[in-house]
Amino acid sequence: MNSDNRPLDFLCLGAQKAGTSYLVGALRSHPDIQLPSCKELHFFSPIGEYKSHGDFSQSNFGKDLDWHRQQFQVDDRVRGEVSTHYLFDPDCAKRIKRSFPDVKLFAILRNPVDRAFSQYNMERYKTAKERRPLMQIVRDEPDNEILMRGMYFQQLVPFMELFGPDQIR
Repeated sequence: MNSDNRPLDFLCLGAQKAGTSYLVGALRSHPDIQLPSCKELHFFSPIGEYKSHGDFSQSNFGKDLDWHRQQFQVDDRVRGEVSTHYLFDPDCAKRIKRSFPDVKLFAILRNPVDRAFSQYNMERYKTAKERRPLMQIVRDEPDNEILMRGMYFQQLVPFMELFGPDQIR
C-alpha cells in the first residue's frame, strides 16, 4: 500500500471476546471507512494475537509510524484500527497519545462474566492454553488474565487520564 501522513481517525479499544470480529466486519462493509488488511495490527502493544496452543504470533510493536501509515491506502476514507490488546496493556494509552494525540477512541465491552466464560472456552478448546476448570481458576487465581480482562474501569483509567472526554466513548 502507499503511504501518506494523514493521522489515524479512530481506534477501537475492544475487550477480548466482546464482538470485535463482528465490528471489524461491519466497519469493512462501510464504503467510507478504511481498516488495515489484518484485523489487529498489534502496533501499540507487544502482545501478539493467539495462535493455537497458547503461542503468540508476531507483534508489530516497535515498528515506526511510517510502517503504520503504510497499512492504509491513500484515499479520503476515514482510517481506523480495532484491537483487543490495547485496552488490556496500560502503557498503550501513552503510546497512542504520543503517536496520534487527536485520535477518537471508543471501547467495545461485554458483560464481564459472559466475556470471561467466552475467553475461557477459547483458551480451553481452541488454543489449548488452559486445562483447568473455570471455577478452579476463580478460586485459586483471582488475578488470572481471564478474569482481569473484565476489569474495565482499571483498563480505561489510563485512556481517560490522557484523552479528553470529547475523544473517548
